[in-house]
Amino acid sequence: MKLKNLFEPYLKDNNELRQDFNNLIKCFPFVTILMGLDAYKLSTYLDKNQYKNKTQDEFYQDYLDKKFPKEFYNEFETFMKKYGFRGEGEIDIVNKRYSENPKTIINQFFSALLEYDESNNPQKDFDDTNTNRPEIFRKLYKFASKKGFASEFEKAYFFTVNFFQYRESHKYYIVFVIGSVRKLILKRAEVLLQRNLIDDIDDIFKLKIKSLDHILENVDVITKEKVGNKIHEDNKCREIVTTWKRQPIMFDSRGRIFSHERKEASKKNQLIGDSVSYGKVRGKAKVLKTVNEKVFNPGEILVTKATDSGWTPLIINCGGIILEVGGMLQHGALVSREFNKPCVVGIENITDIIKDGEEIEVDAIEGIITLLDREE
Repeated sequence: MKLKNLFEPYLKDNNELRQDFNNLIKCFPFVTILMGLDAYKLSTYLDKNQYKNKTQDEFYQDYLDKKFPKEFYNEFETFMKKYGFRGEGEIDIVNKRYSENPKTIINQFFSALLEYDESNNPQKDFDDTNTNRPEIFRKLYKFASKKGFASEFEKAYFFTVNFFQYRESHKYYIVFVIGSVRKLILKRAEVLLQRNLIDDIDDIFKLKIKSLDHILENVDVITKEKVGNKIHEDNKCREIVTTWKRQPIMFDSRGRIFSHERKEASKKNQLIGDSVSYGKVRGKAKVLKTVNEKVFNPGEILVTKATDSGWTPLIINCGGIILEVGGMLQHGALVSREFNKPCVVGIENITDIIKDGEEIEVDAIEGIITLLDREE
C-alpha cells in the first residue's frame, strides 16, 4: 500500500502521527464494513441487560421463538436480503450460507450486544472518521511537505479515497453468483435425495458437474450404488487436499514453495510479524479454525489463519487479531483498522504455537506478539 510505505519510517516513534494515519485509511465504505455496521445496528434493537447472564444457545432460542422486538425481525429480513448469500468460507460453494444457517450470524449479534454501548459505538466512529478525514489529510499533508513527499502523498491519497473502497465490491458479486449457483445445485440434490440416490444433501458437492448431469439425465434408471461409486471417484482429489494438515501459503506451478524470512525475536516468548492496524492490547487468546468452532467472548484476541467476510461480525467483538496470512489489504487487516483493533499478520504456524486461552500481548506498533505465561 503506497500510503503506508510513505509514512512507515515515521510511525513507530510518533503516537500522534500513527493515530492520524490510522484514521486516514480507515472507515471507507467497503461492503464488508457496511455489513459489520448493519450487524451492530441489529444488536441495538435488543436489551443488553436481558442477556448478560444468558448463553448463546438461549439467545438463539429466543430468536427462534420470536421473543426479539418486531423491529429486529424487520431489519434482519433486510440484512439477509443484502448478505444472506454470504458466510464463512463463502468462496467455496460447498459451504453453507447465512440464509441456510442463520445461527452462525445470530451468535455474532449476541457477542456484539455484550461488547458495545454508547461509549463504544462503531457507527459513531465510522461517521466521525469520515467527517474528520479532510482535516486529517490537511494535517498529514503539512507533515509530508516538511519531509519532502507531499506530492506523492497527495497522489496516493487521491487513489485511496476514490478506489480503495471498491477493494471488496467485486468479491461481493462473485459470492452472490456462487450463492445463486449453490441454490440451483441444492434443488437438483433434492431430486436425488427424494429418490434415495444419496444419503446426505451435501453429497451433491462431491460430484463433478459432468457426473451430476449424467446422473440427472438417467435418474429413472441409475442405482444408488452407481451414484455412490461416482461420488467416491469424483471426490478423491478433494479428500487428498482436506487431509493436509497445513497447506503452503504460496507455491508456483512447479511445486516450489516460497517462504518469507523473518527477524528473530529478542525473547523466547515473543513472535514477530507485520503490523497492519496499530495499537496494543492484552488478553486471552481464542484460537479458531472456523467462525463457530467455539464460543467467542467479547474482548478475546482472535488467532486464526486468515479471515473472510463471514468473520466480520466476530472481528468487531474481539480485542485484537493475529493472522497467519495477510497484508494491508487482507480482509482481517481492513476490518481491524475500521474497528480500531490491533492486528499483526504473517506469523507462520501461529494457530499451533499459541494455545487457546493463554494470556498474550499484541503489540501492533512493533509487530510483536508476547506469550505472557511463557518463559522469556
